[in-house]
Amino acid sequence: METALMRKKRERRNEKRKLKKRWEFARALAAERDGHVCQVCRNHVEGKSCNIHHILPESKKYSELHDCLNNLITLCPRCHRLGEESAHRGGFIFTLWLEKNKPEQHAFLRDYLEKKQLKGGQQQTDHGRTN
Repeated sequence: METALMRKKRERRNEKRKLKKRWEFARALAAERDGHVCQVCRNHVEGKSCNIHHILPESKKYSELHDCLNNLITLCPRCHRLGEESAHRGGFIFTLWLEKNKPEQHAFLRDYLEKKQLKGGQQQTDHGRTN
């Protein structure tokens, strides 16, 4: 007999499996879209050396973009972790690079952030109202 706790654990495991499959699919699509080429240094990358980077961080704040192709970019390990234009070290520099080299992705993410900011402002205003 399955208890409520057991059912909840099973549902969580199933959800994690679904998310993992969606991530693997999105990862493969991003690498294929970018031709298995690092989008910064233009070196060919395959297998484990093919890093798929979340442009907006992988966090609860942006969880709906976890497997969104417009939020993913193919990088080699060096460009992912090191260097002046590193996706992790130079966020502003990387944003400028993205605007210049990937304008469609940059526009999508800019619009997404603007909408999210507007939505957040409305929520704050709504909470401040008195009835």
